[in-house]
Amino acid sequence: MDWLSSSAQALFKAYIPRIKKLPVNRTLTQKDLLVNHFRLYSKDAVDVYYAPMGHVRRKAKIIIIGVTPGWTQMELSYQLARSMVDHLKTQGLILGKIKKQIAFAGTMRVNLIKMLDELRLPECLGIKSAEVLFEEKTDMVHSTSALRYPMFFRGKNYTGHAPKMLSIEIQRCMVENLLGKELTQVEKGLIVPLGKASTMAVEHLVECGIVDKKRCLFGFPHPSGANAHRVKEFEERQGSLKRKMRNWFKTNS
Repeated sequence: MDWLSSSAQALFKAYIPRIKKLPVNRTLTQKDLLVNHFRLYSKDAVDVYYAPMGHVRRKAKIIIIGVTPGWTQMELSYQLARSMVDHLKTQGLILGKIKKQIAFAGTMRVNLIKMLDELRLPECLGIKSAEVLFEEKTDMVHSTSALRYPMFFRGKNYTGHAPKMLSIEIQRCMVENLLGKELTQVEKGLIVPLGKASTMAVEHLVECGIVDKKRCLFGFPHPSGANAHRVKEFEERQGSLKRKMRNWFKTNS
């Protein structure tokens, strides 16, 4: 599995010829993308597919970690790559533009911004709202996933629970080789894993000695609207999260 040791830009370069063959005059479907020549791994009903992702913002002040890109993010990333690959020659530039468009897009981004604002992150970073992190101040946030490339279980988006995060070898390999390397590259960013599954991944890196626990803001609920306990959990933990966030930036400003 050479892809586990390949940089995002190198892997993207290798897939450019296949991306160029994708149609440009219609929405991409699963028949276009969930195919063998985009598949990175397949075993026991678990499939991992390549998607043009993985750009690292090394100077980011905060790192926000989801579980894994779903089908919607995967399809959009390919649409964007296909639209840019003919006229933008720098792989890093294309991947950076893709990251800006797909990072926690939709209602999840709205919920995430509201939660970060309530924790007073803008005061810590000297910005007016967490919203600017996904617009004109994108260099301040590194958004990523515990599992960088889209994982599907029995043909459906992997949610982090079935199979349990880190319960299968490919997940541990992706967390250690891809996420671990990302987090060490963004050496001054506060790490914020969203929800239990992403937290398990980061805790694993702490146990492996790859990540310093002091950098981690554990306990942040997943902002997805599908998380029925999100509001209650956030209310219960808000005070603690706010103190930890403030102390981190006070010490590491």
